[in-house]
Amino acid sequence: MVDELRLKKRQAKEENERRRMEVNQQWKAKLDLEQAKEDRKIMDKNLSNLSGPVLQYYL
Repeated sequence: MVDELRLKKRQAKEENERRRMEVNQQWKAKLDLEQAKEDRKIMDKNLSNLSGPVLQYYL
């Protein structure tokens, strides 16, 4: 009986840890996506200021 309770408690703890890690990964992915969008905006703005020959150099 005690062993069963310990097992259930351990399984619940493992499940909570798994969920916590999953949420953390989703949060990090969201932040990475937002950062990529910001980087893209900056890059587009910077490239729009370049003239033809200089732009070709960066591409």
